[in-house]
Amino acid sequence: MADDIAVTLLLTRDGIDVTSEIIGGRILNAPAGEYVATWMASDGVLPSVAKTESLTVEEPPSGQVPAIIGGIADRSYTVGQSVPATDLRTKFAGATSYVISPAVAAAVIDGYDLVFDASSALEETSFAVRGVNAAGQSDPVSFKLTIEAAQQEPAIEIVSIEPSPLVAGQPFTITFNVSLDANEVSASVPLVGAGTARSGTAPTDDTVNVSGAATKAGYTSLPFVYDVVPASPSATTTADNKVILNNVTPQSDPFSFTIGQHPAYAGDLTVAAPSDLGTGPVSLIAPSISGTPAHGQKLTARPGLYGSLHSSATIFGEWYRGEDETGITSLDYLIDSAVDGGKALTYREAGTDASGTSEMVSSNSIVVPSQQPASYTSAGTGAVYNTTSQTQHTIAAVPLGEANADRFIELDLNAYLITDTTAVITGISIRGVAATQRAMQTNGNDPKLRTGLWWAAVPTGTTGDVVITLDKPSALIAGCHAFRAVRMISGTPVVTTQSVATGSVLSTTVTTAPGDRIVFTVGSNGGKASGGWWGTPVGHAEVADFAGAPSKGDDVRTNLYIGTATVASGDTSPRTLSVTSQGTVTTRATYLVRKVTEIA
Repeated sequence: MADDIAVTLLLTRDGIDVTSEIIGGRILNAPAGEYVATWMASDGVLPSVAKTESLTVEEPPSGQVPAIIGGIADRSYTVGQSVPATDLRTKFAGATSYVISPAVAAAVIDGYDLVFDASSALEETSFAVRGVNAAGQSDPVSFKLTIEAAQQEPAIEIVSIEPSPLVAGQPFTITFNVSLDANEVSASVPLVGAGTARSGTAPTDDTVNVSGAATKAGYTSLPFVYDVVPASPSATTTADNKVILNNVTPQSDPFSFTIGQHPAYAGDLTVAAPSDLGTGPVSLIAPSISGTPAHGQKLTARPGLYGSLHSSATIFGEWYRGEDETGITSLDYLIDSAVDGGKALTYREAGTDASGTSEMVSSNSIVVPSQQPASYTSAGTGAVYNTTSQTQHTIAAVPLGEANADRFIELDLNAYLITDTTAVITGISIRGVAATQRAMQTNGNDPKLRTGLWWAAVPTGTTGDVVITLDKPSALIAGCHAFRAVRMISGTPVVTTQSVATGSVLSTTVTTAPGDRIVFTVGSNGGKASGGWWGTPVGHAEVADFAGAPSKGDDVRTNLYIGTATVASGDTSPRTLSVTSQGTVTTRATYLVRKVTEIA
């Protein structure tokens, strides 16, 4: 007879194998149906013996909620502990699903399992679980759950170290997570401080690290080791255009740094040859100069920027005319065409420090044009007739003559204010340049008639608009004559006004000297006149006469008459200048006379 007998069970429901649903010898919450259980016994020799039993499971009565068939014990776990699930089918009969409250991640329903998560601590919390079916929820099954933090051994930690990495020769600070007494921290370099922070200075030798340890009763000892990196080159800018270079020697590799404090030099700079620092300051940015290269104009130097290993470095600068020193060391240079004409001007600098004196560094060059011969010539005329009352009137495209860096434009203007006799001419611009008023005369016999003289430096352009600005709107008739002056200037004008009948003469006498040039203007509100020398001495013939202004009927006529002459050498007699009215009506006229002399 065999020693062992094997017994197996086969359970079917409505002909389907449901043996796997048997838990602990029971089918939990068994669905309704016809169940057949077959037991088979065999000793492996004789034929198997089978026994069969049938059971009918009825549907639960309609409207019956799940019944409690078991409790859930209170439980306590530790963070990180592995916790098995609880099968809720062993706690409720007739349930198709389950609910739990409160909703906490530490205890959740997964199908028919109550699953616990001990990944984080949880204070004692009460939970209620209910079985659910179509008829509703069961009474609650309550339990308490606690998840305690794991007991850990205290440890000393470094919260931060600044800077990181440590820089040779530079200070640093270590911050710990606990307060430490002075004797509880030891290191390879001296440390100062108390509590959680300690400060020290990294070794100047970047091949030596910083190491140490911290100990405290009840805490784990913490050794630490920090490498030290070489100090990076740095720069300190000064107000006198120097850059003091730190952490650099003549043996250093080429390096770059950024200038931010000096707006004029801001940006990234490179020292390509640090070895040059061993012989004196190094030029980082060369000096530069700017300005208009014309007689009487000013050039301005912007100093260069120099790098040095020594805070005592000094920089010296001087203006050069060609290759000749001028002796001028200020940053401004006033051009004198007599000595600077045709020459290139530069500003050159050299630096000196404890290492030596650098070579001279030059700025860009500006060439001053050769001095032009003095001249004062008639450039051209223009006129405007505007019947609209407004505050600005433009005489368009007035000829200005050949452009020249030393050119000034002297403008004679005769204006007739048609609609407002109280309006005042507040400004004149020539080719966009504001002109300076030299003279302005209101005719005493006709207050609408204004005659004046303006002067402006206009170095560019051969023509330009003349813009007349009034303080209040008025219609306007105006004529102008532009003179081109190079290295010449007119004296204070002599102004005469009177009414001139037909055939009458308007005249004035001017004291002259050899080389003087006489310029005169006649502005009138009607009639016609001709200008010239009284008696026309030899060498003083009239050279210009302009009468091209607009008119309005026979009542208003704005005429501008110009004459020029040069006093001969040795001739010092006074000159009487005159014009004779040739109009058919009485003319209100203003007679403006001045001498023009050469600028030394």
